[in-house]
Amino acid sequence: MTNDLYGKDRPRLMERLGRLLGSTTYRTADSGGGEPFAARWLTSEARMLVALKMAALHPRDVGPWIVYSIALRVDDREREIVTWLADKLIAGTGPIGKRNASRMLVVAMASYRLAVHGVEPKRPKLRPVDFEGLVNIGAGWLWMKCESTLDRAEYAERSSGESRERAA
Repeated sequence: MTNDLYGKDRPRLMERLGRLLGSTTYRTADSGGGEPFAARWLTSEARMLVALKMAALHPRDVGPWIVYSIALRVDDREREIVTWLADKLIAGTGPIGKRNASRMLVVAMASYRLAVHGVEPKRPKLRPVDFEGLVNIGAGWLWMKCESTLDRAEYAERSSGESRERAA
């Protein structure tokens, strides 16, 4: 089930985000972790959001918000993500998606809760096999969108770092 991915991949996701910020998850016993506060600099969280937003394919791309939500386990831009996923499930799952179109927002919300919070959905009485399959496909698509967005952010960060080195 997709929930297995949630438990295994979230720590790796946090490490990748840390590297994107130029930090590491390694800490010694006496390290406080993080950077000292400086009012003239962006916070680490703000830099992370900027890097993720720059990885967006277009202005309405929900990828950065999916990464942010999964990484921090927060419901940021939940409505936009769930609506995007419902539309994608209807269009991308053939006859099963069309047959379940009337409940696709419920399916997409269950997929979102599974991917972001690791909460397994309750099995409905109406077409439970369709529901479970669609929820797992949706959660998988959210994780894949998360991964591809993070890949683009990491590539952009590496590319901009190489550009700065050449300029120096």
